[in-house]
Amino acid sequence: MSTTTTSHPVLASPAHLTQRRASSQDAHVPVSQDASVDTSEDTSLDTSVDTRMDTSVDNSLDTSAPALASAMPNMHESILQAVQAKEADASTKRAEAMASSLAVALETAGTARLAATNAKVRLSPSQHGHNATGASISPVGSSSAAGGNSITVGGNGCAAGTADSSAAGGGNGNGAGTTLSGNGDRNNSSASAVERGEQGSSEASDQEILSSESITPFFEFSAQQWSTFAHKKNKLTLTEEELQKCLAFNDKISLEDVSNIYLPLSRLLYLYVHSRHNRSTVIKQFLGQSIESAPFIISISGSVACGKTTTANLLRHLISTWDTNPKVDLITTDGFLYPNAVLHERHIEAKKGFPISYDVKALMTFLDKLKNGTPNLKVPVYSHLYYDVMPGEYITIDRPDILILEGVNVLQNGADYPTIRNKVFISDFIDFSIYVDAEEDSLIKWYLERFLKLRESTFSNPHSYFHRYANMDVEDALNIATTIWSAVNHDNLIENILPSRNRANLILHKDANHTVDRIYLRK
Repeated sequence: MSTTTTSHPVLASPAHLTQRRASSQDAHVPVSQDASVDTSEDTSLDTSVDTRMDTSVDNSLDTSAPALASAMPNMHESILQAVQAKEADASTKRAEAMASSLAVALETAGTARLAATNAKVRLSPSQHGHNATGASISPVGSSSAAGGNSITVGGNGCAAGTADSSAAGGGNGNGAGTTLSGNGDRNNSSASAVERGEQGSSEASDQEILSSESITPFFEFSAQQWSTFAHKKNKLTLTEEELQKCLAFNDKISLEDVSNIYLPLSRLLYLYVHSRHNRSTVIKQFLGQSIESAPFIISISGSVACGKTTTANLLRHLISTWDTNPKVDLITTDGFLYPNAVLHERHIEAKKGFPISYDVKALMTFLDKLKNGTPNLKVPVYSHLYYDVMPGEYITIDRPDILILEGVNVLQNGADYPTIRNKVFISDFIDFSIYVDAEEDSLIKWYLERFLKLRESTFSNPHSYFHRYANMDVEDALNIATTIWSAVNHDNLIENILPSRNRANLILHKDANHTVDRIYLRK
């Protein structure tokens, strides 16, 4: 929401004070006509006092003026909303209240983005259709926080927990946010860079060169162009009922979308897997011995609420229908989160979902053993109902042909950790990586809608970690969700997730309706 500051008589330059000083000086009467020295000293003293008074008053007014001017649009908006609510027809009050609350929450997030923050991210996979967002959101620690409680979020970031504290998220209610920005023009590319201090500026320059209009590592396709790449013999066998089982909260994908976007992607993955099989044959011939065929690992990453789960479910179904009948397993990195007790002990509860909150060593060990053909590997089970890793519960992964790995931070590599670049990272085990992308305004909207749906479903379960939110009214629920996004999910997106986007083999960009509108394929 943009605000325009207008002049106000109370905030104008204090001319009446100048007139008062002039009158006071004109009325000054010397003690004696002969006491010229005393008169001079008195005049000097009066002038000095008046000058200090003017400076103090001017400074006070200069300080208060912006705050008062900034507050006036909000006061006007509150009055307008009150009048509109009063005039609303009784039969439509509930619907209008929900719509108004959602609009206010989105506006709150947008207003927060106007706060200047320290870092900028300018990332674009190509020279044409995709910008970052052209906006920013900084952590909210004031009006959008409910009850002065600290907010923590984790797993897939769809819900929050509270702890007695005056800060919102991250243990710092006034935490400095970072800025997600783009060029605001879908016909021009933004520079691909993460600016962080002097080192970040240097890296930004290199990234800008690599993502200039003349140099890009990606082919770019519209949804219509991409749909033509489906092979004629590839027929969609997915039914509407099966599709609904694949969809996560709020995803609105039709069978036509599956046919146009995900079926060609399935064919592309088939060719990649077949090519990898040929390379394995070459290695066997070179070594002169049989080697265990390693599973082909597909990673799916992206922001909270972007639709990673739906993408993973659809690909699992489509790949399982290949004529080669591959064995396909799907896991999420949530099972490798540290238990809540460990997060609490390490004081990183507010960073749940950040790289620091994962048992990376356990995840890396799993991937290493998987690639080596180790049978019957155990993966911890994460419960979104209890918001925690379940003790003693596992799923078994037994030498699949293809493994789909879903997680927000699976594309990180040595560039994200300059001090340990010689180490092995999750991305080193990935054969094909997919990044599900969307503008942050859309992500926020989807996140708020999902939070409200969870409030009416999962949260209503008495065993739910977030059961306390079940009876919360719409406005308070949206305030909580907005705070979570601004203080936690936004920071994770800017600091960890978005910088890895251009490392993906394929980027699926979604429009505001959850429909893939552009596809970027690495050359």
